[in-house]
Order: sequence, then C-alpha cells, then structure tokens
Amino acid sequence: MADEFKLDINIPKKNIEIMAKQIIKEIIESEIQEVIKGIGLEKIVEEKLKSIDIKINKAVDTQTQKVASEMKYSVVSKINAEVRNIVLEEIQKKPLSGNVYLQIARVETDYDNY
Repeated sequence: MADEFKLDINIPKKNIEIMAKQIIKEIIESEIQEVIKGIGLEKIVEEKLKSIDIKINKAVDTQTQKVASEMKYSVVSKINAEVRNIVLEEIQKKPLSGNVYLQIARVETDYDNY
C-alpha cells in the first residue's frame, strides 16, 4: 500500500511563492473581517449622520438669520421712509419755530441738522 501512495514534492519555487501569497492574503482577509465585526459599523454610520445633521442645522440657522436680518432691514427702511414722509407732511402744515427740535428714532428730517 505504501507503494501506491506517492507524494510528488517537486513543486516549482514560483508555484510555492504564489501559494504562500494566497495563504497570507486569506489569513489577512479573515483577520480584517473579524476586526470589522468588532468595530460596529452601524454606530460609526449613525455618528456620521448625526454630524451631518448638525452641520445642516447650523447652515440652515445661519441662512435663516441672514434672511431675517435682510427682511428686518428692509422693513425698518420702509417704515423709516413712511414715518419721514408723515413727519414732513405735518411739518409742512405747521412749520416749527424757535428752538424746537424734532427727532424721532432713526428718522431724519431737514430739521435734525439745526
């Protein structure tokens, strides 16, 4: 029976190198899979999503404040112009005399310079 079983160990060096590289590759891939299982990818993805949500919220807040500020400036300018017109109409009906000064919050008239 020993005569029937013959082992051919005449393997070329190049084939041995290829087999060794393949074995090393499989061992490394197996170890990587084990490490990945222990990392908890779901937790990492969830943390990244939270980070993105925070950045989006900050961007929205910044943009909202900018738009609100522009709207406020526009409304204040329109109100100032309207109040100025009303004050000028009243002054034209009865002009100021003497040392009377007219100054209303952020509304300028020709009389503010006196």
